[in-house]
Amino acid sequence: MFFTQDSLNLQIIGAFQITRKSTSFHTTGRNYHVVSQRISGDAQIFHRGDIYSLKEGDLIYLPPNIDYAQSTDGESIIAVHMKINGYEGEGIQALTPQDPAGIRSAFQRIYEEWQAQKCGYQYRSLAILYDLLADLHVQLESAMTHSREFDLIKDAVQYMESRYTDSSLTIEQCAARSSISTVYFRRVFRSVYGISPLKYLNSLRMEYAKRLLASDYYRVYEVADMAGFSDVKYFSTVFKKETGSTPSEYKE
Repeated sequence: MFFTQDSLNLQIIGAFQITRKSTSFHTTGRNYHVVSQRISGDAQIFHRGDIYSLKEGDLIYLPPNIDYAQSTDGESIIAVHMKINGYEGEGIQALTPQDPAGIRSAFQRIYEEWQAQKCGYQYRSLAILYDLLADLHVQLESAMTHSREFDLIKDAVQYMESRYTDSSLTIEQCAARSSISTVYFRRVFRSVYGISPLKYLNSLRMEYAKRLLASDYYRVYEVADMAGFSDVKYFSTVFKKETGSTPSEYKE
């Protein structure tokens, strides 16, 4: 996105809240940059064979001097028009932010400052915009890091999901599938999934055990073995901690 540049010298030249009914239109010859957030409604933007599908909360950046077409069944957006000294843009860029409500609040404040035009409004609007872009930069970096971490362990996760009924499966074996140490695997796994790999493994086994118990066809010790637990007592302990009921109670 354009805000990942090392430094940008921005000048806001306008902030607008735009509401459209169902329409299609073509835009050409704008000599300024635009960044906007979609408050409501969906839209599609067409440019040189590419299609950008936008939904509520999404951001889009439009550089100057490009031609594009847009269609919508109805929309409301807040758009900030800017000059960026020394930067001509690198094409249309769309982004789904991690915190759309927080981003919407920032766009609303910029719009309100610009409409009120009280003393110093240009500086206040620009300060909000810089803070907004800084937050988006952090969110994008976080998403990229998350994606790299997921790619690092995805083979191990697929291995776990295909072998979880094997009671001999260990976290060490899963880590080896990603060619990383067990300690680092646990750290990355928690960063991506928010829980430990052992808890994730047990959750896979628990869901399968619940289906087996619900069938009312197997005894508890059989379910434990089939779900990947070599110790029926440990299975019962984990099951009760997870569900609040013993396996026998769950069957009933």
